[in-house]
Amino acid sequence: MSDKTNIFTRWSDNISDWYLLNKKMVNIGSAAILLLVGLFAGYKYFWLPSKEKEAQSYIFKIRKAFDKDSFAVVLKGGRDYPSAQELADDFGGTQSGKEAALMAGISYARTGKFEEAIDYLKDADFGDNFLSASAKGALAACYAEKGDVEKAAKTYEAAADMGRNDFIAPYMLKMAGVHYEDAGNDKGALRCYERIAKEFRTTTEGNDIDKYIFRVKARLGEFNP
Repeated sequence: MSDKTNIFTRWSDNISDWYLLNKKMVNIGSAAILLLVGLFAGYKYFWLPSKEKEAQSYIFKIRKAFDKDSFAVVLKGGRDYPSAQELADDFGGTQSGKEAALMAGISYARTGKFEEAIDYLKDADFGDNFLSASAKGALAACYAEKGDVEKAAKTYEAAADMGRNDFIAPYMLKMAGVHYEDAGNDKGALRCYERIAKEFRTTTEGNDIDKYIFRVKARLGEFNP
């Protein structure tokens, strides 16, 4: 018998011995893993679709009020449907629940309740770049309204990174730059403006971005001899 065969035999024997000594623990561990897999599958393929279907029976009514700018109705609910907050809290794992959280956050913001808006917007995650970036932008606006312009700028910049397209990214970058300027962070502002010039030159924001760049560079002393 070769040395390799002997090594394999000893290794196999060691594994067998370990299993016999720890058989109960291994079986319990395997059962726990199978249980977790089963729970996840049940959640994803049975419980979640069922909750989504139930949430959808309410969400279209809330969406209708939201589209009419009836923010008080969105936050209060109607005779036969819950408020956006209730739907978001009760159906948080569903897509309808996430949409309700976004509508609740924006409705709070539009009614001047920025702290409540932040609670619903800060964890918004839709698995969709456009909606997630929009929620992040709304969150940034809330920080700005509360006077935290540096945090607003950083949040707008994060929104731009989430919504990397010609429609939303340049707008978020410009808002980030303006708020960085308000916070006295000219280097942050220049970074955002130069990204617009480089990546989104043909957009509406890119058409006049040079004047923003020159203004910030002048303050930074880049044109001094």
